[in-house]
Amino acid sequence: MKYKFAFTLAETMIVLVVIGVLSAILLPVAQKSTANEKVLKAKRAYSTIGKVVSELVASDKYYLDGDLGRRPNGVYIDGTHEGDFTYFCETFASLLSSKEVQCIKSGQDWAYYAGAFSIQEAPNSGDSVCTSVQNNYGVQHVSHIIANDDVIFFELNPMAPFGLLYADSKVVYDGSGVRLMYEKDSQGLYNRYKSFCIDVDGWRKGEDPFNIMIQVDGRIQPSIRMREWLEKSVQDKD
Repeated sequence: MKYKFAFTLAETMIVLVVIGVLSAILLPVAQKSTANEKVLKAKRAYSTIGKVVSELVASDKYYLDGDLGRRPNGVYIDGTHEGDFTYFCETFASLLSSKEVQCIKSGQDWAYYAGAFSIQEAPNSGDSVCTSVQNNYGVQHVSHIIANDDVIFFELNPMAPFGLLYADSKVVYDGSGVRLMYEKDSQGLYNRYKSFCIDVDGWRKGEDPFNIMIQVDGRIQPSIRMREWLEKSVQDKD
């Protein structure tokens, strides 16, 4: 005679209780991990920018004598040569593992005005300019690089000459957005920085982008909000 074995009601209840306890322990951990993916991406993106820019200024393959405003052949990137407006984007992308790169030469549009505004306002409120550009333009209209982890790097001021030559100057435009001349600027706000934005969760998908200012000597200056995120623990829910 064959006997069939089955769980008793008590044993079934014990199994369900164990499953419930394990779920109560593991579920918050899983939720916390998901919530902090943005923090991890922000930290990784900031580190990536630092490494890429350090390599750019350290090698004459990309820029001459560590000057982010001069090509390896010594020619200044001043907006008068072919590819001037896309050069920084292209060289940055060449050192980054990415799934999409689009370095565009903008015309008389947001690049002039959003770029100039962001440089004056950053690092205290540069994030708001990144957000404004994101809210008003599709990603296809902005010079951008999408990394393999889907973090989007996009450039605010591709039209602005950038480098040691221009560190104490500012660009003057006429009413239609045509560049007229350079004027000395005692604060050096206009051309001492290249303004980049970092989006950690996709274009217009919730989290506002961060602003990063890249100085002509290769140092990077994060916005206040970016610094706060860099100090966060990956285990923090907020």
